Formats: sequence, structure tokens, C-alpha cells
Amino acid sequence: MRVGRLILLPVLALVLTGGLSGCSAPTYETAVDVYVDGDQLVLGEDLAYPYGLSGHVSQAATTTDGVHTLDVPGWRDADHRAGPARSSCLADEPAHCFRAVAGHLAVEETTDGTNWRQVWAVPDSRRAFLARQYPELGPVAADLSTLAVAALRGPSGVIVAAANGRDGFALRDGAGHWQRIGFPPHPPGPLSFSGRFIFREYGAAALLAAALILLGAAASRRDRDQRIGWGALLLVPVAGWALLLFGDYDYGLLNVALSALVLGPIVTAALVVGLLAAVRQRRWRSGVAILGVAAVAGAAVALTFNGWSAGRPASYSVACLIALAVTAPAAAGVLVLARRVAAAGPADDVPAPGATFADVPPPFGSN
Repeated sequence: MRVGRLILLPVLALVLTGGLSGCSAPTYETAVDVYVDGDQLVLGEDLAYPYGLSGHVSQAATTTDGVHTLDVPGWRDADHRAGPARSSCLADEPAHCFRAVAGHLAVEETTDGTNWRQVWAVPDSRRAFLARQYPELGPVAADLSTLAVAALRGPSGVIVAAANGRDGFALRDGAGHWQRIGFPPHPPGPLSFSGRFIFREYGAAALLAAALILLGAAASRRDRDQRIGWGALLLVPVAGWALLLFGDYDYGLLNVALSALVLGPIVTAALVVGLLAAVRQRRWRSGVAILGVAAVAGAAVALTFNGWSAGRPASYSVACLIALAVTAPAAAGVLVLARRVAAAGPADDVPAPGATFADVPPPFGSN
């Protein structure tokens, strides 16, 4: 079938681009340790390789006020260092302590040694967006969580430093104000950025529109075998969804390659299939309506995740529920329109050889 050949190129491209997602970058800065050294806090970095951390602090900076940092070239850990400490208490006030919250980007404080309260955090709902900005990130609970905390009473008050893995460092100044500083001079990733780092969702929305068009084309066939044959084309956007789900496509030229070789051809082929079905069946209004429903549903899903990238809604789960709430009625609407086309006349309403012009059904027949 010619339509099958039209879809063949994107299927082959799925295999080609799938192999590209395994390309790895060399090293990444990782905040692994903070500790008190005299009248200053030391901020220690390690380098993360594809196989893991190097195992020692390879670069360090210091701060004495919780605001400004100073790089220390050639820093090496003291031999007596036992490793990152998840909690830290003030030397002159042992009951006043700070601790890392295991598995989260968060710090808690106690002033009596018993009752703890959260004083700084990146909400888990936004950490999911933050995680997309760091290539080859491992488990979030290990690579994007607070690993160590150090506290010191300085001239301006109590200052605190937190090591947050791939997100860098967070500092609290003497006045109690917290800020994420990343790896100075490199700032941390934003917690919201409209339209960024959601290539996967944009691709899924485009594939949703393609799937709805193909669903309409298949459901509009009166013959059962034809419905099954046309319905098999739905495997193409399904394969595209699988590629987006299991791949890592938020960086570099891979997005361009995937769009050009896979997503673009799939959506274009689905549009051609939908138009051909409408033309051959002489059901223009229903055909255009199916295309319209598919386009609106795809755009609505894309805008939903665009809102999530901007922090509205903050939760990815809520964005997914909204997308499902859009998809279900859209699919139902397409099926209703397609069945109207199927019930109105033969699947292929094409004049027989030798038929006169009067035998040709009007292009805008009843729907």
C-alpha cells in the first residue's frame, strides 16, 4: 500500500536516531562536600564521569559571609577528612544545628536539638524540571539532592552552605537569606523557563495529533479488513512515543535530527493520509473536522506542558492529568466523526469506469 511506503521512512529513522541518544559528555561538576575550616566554609566539587564520581574533591571554593565565594586553586582534601557530613552544629551552640533532608533538595534547622523545621528547599515538583537540565543525570535522590551541610557563626551571623550534587551549592548569609549559587561563576539551572526542556512533550503532542488523524482515517472505513490495515498505521506514532519516552532529547542537535527525521515525517504523513481519506470518500466537512480536532488537541497538550515548564501547574503529574483530560474527549470526537463518514456511504466513493459526471457524488455530500 502506498500509504505504508509513505510511513516507512520515519520508521527507519526511529532506529537511526535511537542510537544517537546514547552519546555521552565527558565530565560534569558535582557539589559533593561542604565543611568548616577555621573561620570559613569550604565548598568542595568533584567531577562526575559517565561511570561515576572520581571519589575526591578536585576543586574548592571558600566563603566567610555566605554571599561571596573565593576559588582555591590546587585545593586538596585533608587526609583526616571522613567524608561529607549530613548535619552540622554551631561550635558555640551545640543545640543549634542544620541537616540535609535525605533524598531531597532541602535543609532543616533546629535550635533546641529536638524540633526540626525546613528552612530551605527546592520543591520536588520543580526538581523534576530541574533534572532535565543536567545531561546524563543518575538517580535524582543521589545526584540531585542535598548531600552535605556545614554551618558556622561568622561576623554577620550564622552562615550555612549546602552541597546539592549536580545543582551546585546553596548558601545562607548571616541575615538568614538562602540562595542557590550553582558553581560560580556558572549559575544554577532555572526552576522554571517557559518552553524550554520540554522537547519530549512537544513531540508527544505532535504525535498525538498524528495518531488522532490516523484513528479517524481508520475508523471511517466500512470494511473491517481495511479498518485493521489502516489502524496498523497507528503503530508508527506509538513507536515515536516509545522513542521519546526512553530517550534523552533535551540537548543539542539531537532534537533537530529527531524532528527532521522522525516527528516531522510522521506528522506530515498522517496529515496526507487524513486528506487522502477525506478526498477519496468525498466527505470534506467531516474530514476537515477530524483534522481540526486533532490539531486543537495537539496544541492543547503542548500548551499544557509549556505551562508546566513555566511553573503553572508546578506538578508534572497535574500536567499529565490535564493532557489526558484533553486526549480522551478528542479521541471520542474523532471516532464519532469517523463513524458518521463510514455510515454515510461506501468507503471509497469513486465513480466506476465509464460513469458520467452526473454519477459522481457531490464533493460536499451530507455528513
